[in-house]
Amino acid sequence: MEDGDRHIKKKIQGEISDDSQSALTRYRNIVVGPGGGAFLVRYELSMLFLSGMKGALGLYARQKLFPGLFGNCGRKAVFGADIILRSPRAVSLGDNVVISDGAIIDGRSDSDPGMAIGDRSIIGQRAMLLCKEGSITIGSDVGVGACSGLYAVGTNKLTIGDNCLIGPYCYFGGTMYHFDDIETPMRLQGHDLKGGIKVGNDCWFGAGASVMDGVTIGDGAVVASGAVVTRDVAPLTIVAGVPAKVMRRRDDLDRKK
Repeated sequence: MEDGDRHIKKKIQGEISDDSQSALTRYRNIVVGPGGGAFLVRYELSMLFLSGMKGALGLYARQKLFPGLFGNCGRKAVFGADIILRSPRAVSLGDNVVISDGAIIDGRSDSDPGMAIGDRSIIGQRAMLLCKEGSITIGSDVGVGACSGLYAVGTNKLTIGDNCLIGPYCYFGGTMYHFDDIETPMRLQGHDLKGGIKVGNDCWFGAGASVMDGVTIGDGAVVASGAVVTRDVAPLTIVAGVPAKVMRRRDDLDRKK
């Protein structure tokens, strides 16, 4: 296990199980994030009374009061019901961002900001965006499908360009645990971090596609439904299968005749 990864594991596990800290302190560190007592009260009241409020009244109240929870929030953001926010001060939202019902936005990270979502991007119902000490950057006009999971573990960075389409039930992250030490539980051996994932502009991911750690996907690429991407994908390339293989290029003129 690399020293940096070992440090991250110890940090996360320590903050969860550190008996020297009160339960409130651990809760603030893990869930609420940085901020004084006034911010903690605001966060708690917002989650208690506004997050689950249904209908137009709930949408209006969250649109007026939720922006103050974030590190930065652009104009006319829309927040659905029952969303879960963790470390929202580490999250930056552009203009006209939509976070749909039940989504989880977790900005907990050592980066600043831990998470950034660009203008007019839409986070689908019950999608999960979890920094987990890494960082997530999503460009403008991106659609993240319902129930998708986007993860940035440890020092990894997940970057998604502009105008990308991510179907429902997609998975980005794909880090693996070390498992060479058979005397130590795998959960304690740390992750085999490869730097994260970089997605270019104007990419399309079909439903249930998975992208593993360390992969770069070029501009205009298409990933078929259910594909598992373990290697870099060149621009304008269509891939499918498990593991994903090249089917053809979008600019292949012979295919268009």
